[in-house]
Amino acid sequence: MNSTAPEASSGAPSVAQKPTFDTLLNEVDGIFANARIAFALTMVDRAIEHQEWPQAAELILGLADKLERRDIPPTAWRELILASAWCGISAPVSGVIPAIESLMERYATRAWPTDFSNAQGEATFLRNKRRAMPWELADLFELAEQQEKHLNGLKLAQLICTVFPESPLGYYACAHFADRMLHLGERNLPSVCTPQFIGQNFGRAEELAKLLEMGAFAQRARLRGGAILLRSGEAPERGRELLREVDAPALSRADRLWYAVAMAHSSFWLDRVRAADQVIALSARTTRGATQTPPRQDADLELATRHLFEQAPLQLQPIEVDRLEELIDLLGPVEDAAHLAKNLELRTQLHALTDLPLTRAGEPADKMALNSGPAGQAAADFCQILEYYFAAQAAGKPIPSPHPDDLSRIESYFPLAGTTLSALFAILSEDASKLATALGSLEGKLRITQLQPAALKPIGLIWPSLFAYLAAHRDAEGDATTTHRIAASTREIFDRWIVRAPQPSYGWWTLSAQVLSCKELDDPWPEAAARSTRRALKNGISGNPDLKSQVLTTLIDRAVQHADDEVLREWLEIGEAHLLEA
Repeated sequence: MNSTAPEASSGAPSVAQKPTFDTLLNEVDGIFANARIAFALTMVDRAIEHQEWPQAAELILGLADKLERRDIPPTAWRELILASAWCGISAPVSGVIPAIESLMERYATRAWPTDFSNAQGEATFLRNKRRAMPWELADLFELAEQQEKHLNGLKLAQLICTVFPESPLGYYACAHFADRMLHLGERNLPSVCTPQFIGQNFGRAEELAKLLEMGAFAQRARLRGGAILLRSGEAPERGRELLREVDAPALSRADRLWYAVAMAHSSFWLDRVRAADQVIALSARTTRGATQTPPRQDADLELATRHLFEQAPLQLQPIEVDRLEELIDLLGPVEDAAHLAKNLELRTQLHALTDLPLTRAGEPADKMALNSGPAGQAAADFCQILEYYFAAQAAGKPIPSPHPDDLSRIESYFPLAGTTLSALFAILSEDASKLATALGSLEGKLRITQLQPAALKPIGLIWPSLFAYLAAHRDAEGDATTTHRIAASTREIFDRWIVRAPQPSYGWWTLSAQVLSCKELDDPWPEAAARSTRRALKNGISGNPDLKSQVLTTLIDRAVQHADDEVLREWLEIGEAHLLEA
């Protein structure tokens, strides 16, 4: 499901293996010249053998400069460029991009000539234009994916976008690797690793592919673009619109799984039914010739099935229940099949309790405990402990922290929930050391754990209490280092959480107002509050128009005082659109 390949291979030999220079050696005339070239290539091979990637790339660039005046065919130039790019992908850190960039800027048109016209007709012109693009690099992008060299793949893709601006390959690969890095939660993400930029690059790849009459490529780019916009919550309506234009049954197996996983995030029940239909259809194909008795889904289909269950809302339409029951049957003899079936039965009862205040959070616990699986018991424990916490907070009385074994059990099924409870109880007891430790643990989990948006929901419980704690202890005497750790972890957790988190129960507008009062977050320009408000503008529900007006007015005032021109223009336009209409 993570393949970078936009469509079937062009039939060219794979370049994912160690580079060869057969064409170059055969084409260089003269015994002396051939010997010099052979020696230079030997030096390149030696540098590659010793994994001296920058040196290998520089040697290839120097050799290309020596060959500049020789009449060698495009295939030989491609060998040089592909070998240099191969070094760029193989390097631990992409430090060879400057040499690759120089090589491509000087000699790319020799490797993929563009000296053609449309005199022979539009169809011939388009064929020639497609041939003048570096499709061979798709194999290297596949290599980067296999070796998890996502940053190297991204940098090479960005270079392709610069050197071949009319090729959809670079934009597609750029979006793919940015998507992978965002999904894996890698540190120090480049600026293009946001759902907005990823969606734009997939959209650009689709446009260029359409101009080249590459229908399969365009459809896959549309699929991936719609998937990131819907799954991330960045632009769910636009993502859904793109996915509804895709003919799901006509897709490849991998792409149908992309479609199903993405559509599982839709708020429309019919879309979720379509998602389940794709997995059911693929499961039927897989089990039709199976020799197992009873048959069982393969690993990809099982992951997709479990993802559909994870994303399913509490309130389901009857046809959704039918599809999910069918998926349970298709899972085969898995240990938690009974747990999943019981989970479906409990949803109707739990849905009626979703609007309970947090001081009554333990009421669903008994129903959750009826779930035969240990995950149900862990969820019940979480709700029961939450009730104790918020009841104690309302009464202003500290209570003992939960037993470590209980937290560990909760954490084994819900990675962030146990740590969230530890942080809440540290706030209640005003234990700065325990709070710094809990927040540090939470920060670490967000850095290294692959989480779906729903898994981020427990963190939303922290913000009101944590912001109040920070305000109360801002000027208090104590350990300045611990206070600094708490503030730094708060910024980091919020920064990673806000991108993909579902809306907290108190709403984005209330959160924005709270963040604006927290000086520890991006003072003097409150970028954290700005990000929360952007989420509110896209999909938040404002039950209090005065609150919305207060947040927007404050942000505009702060933008006038502290923001750069581009940000100021953005918020003035937002104010004009939303304050005047009120």
